[in-house]
Amino acid sequence: MGDLADGVSVEGMRNDSDSERIERAVALVEGLCLIERESASEGERQAADLTAEALRAAGLEADIEIEQVRGRGFWWPVGLLSGVSVLAGLATLRGKRVAGALASAAATAAMVDDLGGGAHLFRRAVIPKRMSWNVVARVGKQSAPRKVVMLAHHDAPHSGVVFHPRPQQWVWERWPHVIDRSNRSLPVWGPVLAGPFLNFVGALFGRRWLSRIGTALSAGSVAAMVDIGKSPVVPGANDNASGVGALLLAAESLAANPPTDLDVWLVSCGSEESMQSGIRAFFDRHGAELPVGSTWFVNLETVGSPELVMLEGEGTIWMNDYQPGFLNDVERVAAAEGIALRRGLRAGSSTDSVTAHRHGHPVATLTSLTQWKSLSHYHWPTDTPSELQWLTIEASAELAVAVARSLDSA
Repeated sequence: MGDLADGVSVEGMRNDSDSERIERAVALVEGLCLIERESASEGERQAADLTAEALRAAGLEADIEIEQVRGRGFWWPVGLLSGVSVLAGLATLRGKRVAGALASAAATAAMVDDLGGGAHLFRRAVIPKRMSWNVVARVGKQSAPRKVVMLAHHDAPHSGVVFHPRPQQWVWERWPHVIDRSNRSLPVWGPVLAGPFLNFVGALFGRRWLSRIGTALSAGSVAAMVDIGKSPVVPGANDNASGVGALLLAAESLAANPPTDLDVWLVSCGSEESMQSGIRAFFDRHGAELPVGSTWFVNLETVGSPELVMLEGEGTIWMNDYQPGFLNDVERVAAAEGIALRRGLRAGSSTDSVTAHRHGHPVATLTSLTQWKSLSHYHWPTDTPSELQWLTIEASAELAVAVARSLDSA
């Protein structure tokens, strides 16, 4: 068979109908990647419009819900708090230990609140409200007590030097056992949080060497956040136009053969890159319609790398382990469908899944990795449609649909 869209291969698709479905998903992904879709921006609105149009073309009613969020990214609150930590450390080193302790303690608490999915008090205080756009469609029996929510997000991240893809691949090429034995991604937020925390401990106990380390770490965090804020928005093909493409594939399958006793929500959120502000707004609006105990979430997040993976848990500050019963059910469905699915991995970051988990719902985060256990082209300018692995994207959509059908027949 031939190629699609700058090298997107359709080899392995089962029939011409599959090829046509993939072509439509490719068109959506490529259209999204032509838009600079920063969180809570005009580009995000355009991406929501494009996604809604694709879902409507699949035969679904798709609504665009306008929300108020604290955008446009994670870097401004973190950068500002790291700046407070630098000032606190300098105050301590100049003998003002009480002021240094109080300021660094406040920065630590506010950072935990922001990165850990709390009330976002500092973000609310310093970041103005902006509009964000969620796309919501439903298929099946809306009055059914059992519900499945399939998630993606249509905003795209900024790049930055800290996201350079080469270091982890370099380690794997020289010491593959180091990567192969690790089942948890690097705690990327650890040094950021360590800065104000070490400044607090240093001020509290008069340990100047801790204050020096904490101040240096926080200064590095400020530099990193400024670099991210100034760097361009990437095309975001893998993160996460791939998930939106998979959502469309799932929508077409479900629209062609709707569930009989299951209410399936297909949701593409905005402002995921702003500490999951879009999904938080979605729960504010719809949480009461999604009863705990009869609602399941499947998150299609960065599914364009070579190997399909289901995460055991996620967390920037502490690990949120997902309910193993549902994960085991998804694994059984994958095996029955002949879909290769890797398990046993945890992420030291967070996606929209964490918000659903904190509301008490079982969650399956479907993502994908390279051989050296990284997300392909993560937050990098090379994250373009030509680099996507469409067989992985299709497999994620098929698994999501199969999970929904298994719940419909249960």
